Amino acid sequence: MNGPHGGRPKAPESKPGSKPDAKDDLKSLPMPELQATLGSSPDGLSQAEAQKRLAVVLLTTGLSVIIDAIALRAYERHDRRGRREGRPGQT
Repeated sequence: MNGPHGGRPKAPESKPGSKPDAKDDLKSLPMPELQATLGSSPDGLSQAEAQKRLAVVLLTTGLSVIIDAIALRAYERHDRRGRREGRPGQT
């Protein structure tokens, strides 16, 4: 079953009253509109856009690592305190 986009299957129809899937919306866009939506071009991302996106990924990843480290440290402090106080179930 081929769709209108060069042999690719057509995106599934959404049910009335349901929220459309963002992936399906992107799949149904013509390539020039898709590239404009994603901030890209036939040649890929511009250097500035690639650097901006990389910075966001690094910042997000860095924050996630910091948050995980803080949570782990708090858990370890709580765990040590429980063992000192002889709480049941603590080893």
